[in-house]
Amino acid sequence: MLKVLIVEDEELIRTGLVRAVDWASMDAEVVGTAANGEEGLAAFRKLAPDLILTDLKMPKMDGLEMVRQIREEGSRVMVIILTAYDTFSYAQSAIRLGAVDFLVKPFHDGEIESAVARVRQAAEEERKQTQAGMIGGGQAAGMDGADGGQNGAGGRSDQAGVEASAN
Repeated sequence: MLKVLIVEDEELIRTGLVRAVDWASMDAEVVGTAANGEEGLAAFRKLAPDLILTDLKMPKMDGLEMVRQIREEGSRVMVIILTAYDTFSYAQSAIRLGAVDFLVKPFHDGEIESAVARVRQAAEEERKQTQAGMIGGGQAAGMDGADGGQNGAGGRSDQAGVEASAN
């Protein structure tokens, strides 16, 4: 089961992500929520999630800084960035930190689910490549090791389960 942490400062969106998305159908469960990056970092350390959905702009610590600190700790946890800001610089920063997707609010039907499916696929491909590398005694094909194979943003699929106001 995929353990999910949701980090979002807007309570309505945070609650909507927990309740409106059918996590069980994706073999996933929300193990925790946080209202800002500081709380998110503490929850990450305590809960060891497989996936973090995080907003960018939040009080106390923003999502990019939280992910930066998580990466500095050596974690390769998968991250989906949620934001109302559809700018190239934010997307570029998210990708550099190994985010696997970048979703722009408001979300549309199926968008969160599609992003989680892409995360699962990327994790499965990485697992297979890692196993192939161990069996073959070398680095898995197509992996340079710098980002763990998580350096692709899936972009908008215009499909997810929560209508949310802009941040």
